[in-house]
Amino acid sequence: MTEGARLPDIFARAMQGSRFSIRTSSGRVVPAEQIAACTGLLEAQLALAGVGPGDVVLYQGPQRLEPFLLFWATIGLGAAFA
Repeated sequence: MTEGARLPDIFARAMQGSRFSIRTSSGRVVPAEQIAACTGLLEAQLALAGVGPGDVVLYQGPQRLEPFLLFWATIGLGAAFA
């Protein structure tokens, strides 16, 4: 990873022109661009809350789109997701 690169930016560049998307259990299709944008917003909110490298973000709940995005935002900050 290049210095200063954020995971959502790298993800967005990698998915440019891709047909990658996620279909939720309700049938909603979420394209790569929206996944990257949401992950970036979550990463910013986690950082504002003080989450950073070495921290652990705990999640207990159903497997849905939201925790998937939270996982990538957490990893992007250098924290662990459990």
